[in-house]
Amino acid sequence: MKLWIIPAAAVAIVLSNSAMAKNFSIPDDTPTVKVTIPDDWSPQAIDAGAQGTSPDGSTYIAAEVLAADDVEAATEASMKVFLKDAEMKIDGSSMQSKQVDFGSTKATDITFNGSNEDGPQEFEIMLLPLPTDGKFLVISYWGTPDGDKANKAKFDEIMSSFDLVQ
Repeated sequence: MKLWIIPAAAVAIVLSNSAMAKNFSIPDDTPTVKVTIPDDWSPQAIDAGAQGTSPDGSTYIAAEVLAADDVEAATEASMKVFLKDAEMKIDGSSMQSKQVDFGSTKATDITFNGSNEDGPQEFEIMLLPLPTDGKFLVISYWGTPDGDKANKAKFDEIMSSFDLVQ
């Protein structure tokens, strides 16, 4: 067996894996964040960001830039999306908010439970102030409890792909 075949195969695997994801710069015009969403999550560009849904349809993630004066206004605007556009019913008593590290920046992480037409859902909104005044990166996530468990590894991979452009 020729020894060069093994390294060549390894390079081919690495290159094919990197081609199986879509990279997004958010927002398109003056990128402040980059994220990679795997192709099997049906990645799409949206107005001010990107979104994807797991292959089984049980888990959704979106990242977009939102204009807001402060975290409260950004939270309110994000919650409207859950309540109106995504047709979610939220259990307000389950809501928890905390500050988390996101790279070298602090972000507000809000988690809560609720439901939609697919049944019980787990929700998360992460709000990250951007260097541009009055702008936040909003990472929205929801999924069924089983989908959350089944797609955790890919979700973590997406989350670790976020890169703040300095």
